[in-house]
Amino acid sequence: MSATSVLQERSRAPRLGRRPLRRWLVPPAMMSDPGEEMSDLKILGEHPGEDALLLWTVARDLVLWGTTPATERAGLFDAGARRQRGQQLKRSGLPAEVTTCLEVLVSLLHAPIVPGVAVVTEVCHQVVRWASANRMAETALAFAQAAALADPMDARAAALVGRTAAAFGRLVRADSWYQRTVAIGRRVRDWRPYVASYHGMGEVALRRGRTSDAEAKFTKALRGARRHGFRAEGAVALIGLFRAAVEAGRMEDAVAWEARAARAVRGDEDGQVALAEVAVDLWMWMGDYRRALQCLQTVRLGATTPGKRMEVWARIAHAAAGDGDRERLIEAWTRCWGLAIEAGAERGARFLAFLELHRAAALGGDGRRAGRAIQAAMELAVDAADLAAIGAARCPIRRANGRAGERAA
Repeated sequence: MSATSVLQERSRAPRLGRRPLRRWLVPPAMMSDPGEEMSDLKILGEHPGEDALLLWTVARDLVLWGTTPATERAGLFDAGARRQRGQQLKRSGLPAEVTTCLEVLVSLLHAPIVPGVAVVTEVCHQVVRWASANRMAETALAFAQAAALADPMDARAAALVGRTAAAFGRLVRADSWYQRTVAIGRRVRDWRPYVASYHGMGEVALRRGRTSDAEAKFTKALRGARRHGFRAEGAVALIGLFRAAVEAGRMEDAVAWEARAARAVRGDEDGQVALAEVAVDLWMWMGDYRRALQCLQTVRLGATTPGKRMEVWARIAHAAAGDGDRERLIEAWTRCWGLAIEAGAERGARFLAFLELHRAAALGGDGRRAGRAIQAAMELAVDAADLAAIGAARCPIRRANGRAGERAA
């Protein structure tokens, strides 16, 4: 029986001890991306040698264990398999904390007494956190899905698969897991992942350019948050509605949502940073560069990675140019340029930073810096899409009298 069919079958009965209000149908979720089969084999390409085989083997064992009825799990693996896993673990070159997690999982799966699924789920999630932090998409998804299979009616485990898939750009798979989480959460009355998954579906819809669908999902998240008294989740939903209005170009609605979101995040530093980041797009689009600069100062406080700091300094340079503050333009442009030319900076982030620096310098009438930035972007271009982005970003240099002059070199 496949993992998907097991999810379907085992989701029909609610967990003992839970009394659902209605008999909600819980849909199966996608175990791989559209058009793919045996996606778990991709783990082998994310790790060297025997480490890859060890992770893939443990993930496969977890799926087998999770798709086997609880009454049949004891003795599922023979002693030979246990010895083989133990030998693989001894030769492991994985970080100590990951090896410890795998040792725990192997001992649990091969124990004569069936362990509680909560323990298996939590240890799997530790592996997911490590793999996600190291950008190992296939490993993270394999262990997140294994945890969700171990307890098919655990809404939080299903939601983690959705978030992990979305983080790695697997939007169709993410949406299917969010839909499943909503159904599970409603059935077992676990409302926090229920609300969060409606928000997750809204984020996926925005990334796919479906603003109307995004607004509908954010609205459901907001209603759920209000109904169950989740203040933080309600603020996040309001920010989502603000983003959707900005993306759709409905600026009057966007201003109204921004005001409501600002009231909701009062006293919440993280919420204020998230709101300010979206508000920058609104004020830049409306040409209110001074308000954009105010928002960017808030965003800068929450920028912790080199790529994010580059992005923020580039946008500060752009807003300063629009506001006519040449001193701040040069300071921000120089800071961003210094971060962008560091060897450790990621190529894609550097490329986008150089394009924004070009726009900033052109708007500020600085042809020399505009030319340097566009040249740096051209040196990083790798495909036709990059060249098209450069063509779209090229701006005429604004003269001191405010009129467009020569184009950047």
